[in-house]
Amino acid sequence: MNSENQPYIPLRARHGMDPRDYTARTKDVEAHLCQPLWDWCHRYIVDHPYEPNLSSRRMCVALRLEASSPRALEVEIAKDPDLLLDMIDWLLRFGDFSGCDDPRVAPLEQILDEGGSAWRVAPDGRGLIERTLDAEHAAVALAAQGDDQIAADINTAWNVAWRRQEPSALEAYAAAVNAIEGVLAPIVSPDNPRPTLGTIIYDLRQKPEKWDTRFRGVETVKALTDMLDEVWRSQHRHGGGRGLPNTLDEARDAVYIAVAVVGLCRRGFLERLDQLTPDEEAADRRWAAELRRELDEDGAEDAIPVEDLFADLRAGGG
Repeated sequence: MNSENQPYIPLRARHGMDPRDYTARTKDVEAHLCQPLWDWCHRYIVDHPYEPNLSSRRMCVALRLEASSPRALEVEIAKDPDLLLDMIDWLLRFGDFSGCDDPRVAPLEQILDEGGSAWRVAPDGRGLIERTLDAEHAAVALAAQGDDQIAADINTAWNVAWRRQEPSALEAYAAAVNAIEGVLAPIVSPDNPRPTLGTIIYDLRQKPEKWDTRFRGVETVKALTDMLDEVWRSQHRHGGGRGLPNTLDEARDAVYIAVAVVGLCRRGFLERLDQLTPDEEAADRRWAAELRRELDEDGAEDAIPVEDLFADLRAGGG
């Protein structure tokens, strides 16, 4: 497939023989996309004996179309080619597709990508969403790995924030917060039966030395806590910073943060110091010894014994 950063440029355009801009992606269905997209749709909107839910009549009712057959739909599409996007979005949401990995979905994604569309199949395969960078798409896939509620919340947050039909700042922000709560609660507040982002932030603030990040140092825990606090305070139901509903851009920012936090925590970025394995504890001792050597080399007069440094690192850990 192409990349939105490096799309294929036809030979004639590369040599100045074609003035069209092949680097720009469009939200409209241009003429060259009509037939390929209709061919894909037609396969799934006719009445199937074993797939009665994929009927053209049911889709037309949902899309408020008077067409009663595939042929009538072709007439409607000729009047308004963008109807194809609504049809595809409906089919992906309510059909029996199993996600992006479904072999029936891959040809559609290829058509949209190579045809210069600004739309792509959502990470979970349920609908069309606005195209973002490949790296961002990959980050969402990483955070949404696994069949758990955290993955579902990440997919919901991303899909709702970038979906074609009525993206919702309220729903996207809420799902982003749910994903953050889901991944942090077992690490920060395992004994709290009803943890929220607010209570998680409170626990982190009370004794940040009880946790550590892979970067090592309580300051990194504080930095993470500060970012989480901004997400919590900026949510509309907590005042939104202005007392106004969150904008879609604010919600998308919260979703980006949720994707990053979930992806990092799934990889073990944040850990409780009282839950370290012997190997991890030995690694921390080596880190403390190295820090002591650096202090000695710098001539620090207040260099502290490794044992005291290690004790401080573990303070509050149990």
